[in-house]
Amino acid sequence: CRINRWLGYFMKQVTLGNSIGWAREEFAEIEFGDKRLKARFLKIAEQLSKKSEASINQACEDWADTKAAYRFFNNQKVSSEKIISEHSK
Repeated sequence: CRINRWLGYFMKQVTLGNSIGWAREEFAEIEFGDKRLKARFLKIAEQLSKKSEASINQACEDWADTKAAYRFFNNQKVSSEKIISEHSK
């Protein structure tokens, strides 16, 4: 499943950054072709970094954030390669 692959990689990376603002600094230049996707990505990254061992459901603040995270990971404009390349800079 695409989400499981994403989550496995993403959680490994997120556990490295547990301070507030880590995602905004780490991924400042990432682009998905839609500013709303970038904003959602940064929110997801910060939520997961605060609760790095939690599932998406547990890390997100409410059901709306949980659904938004799953929609983000399923979006065709979002790719693991894009996140990895930005993280590797």
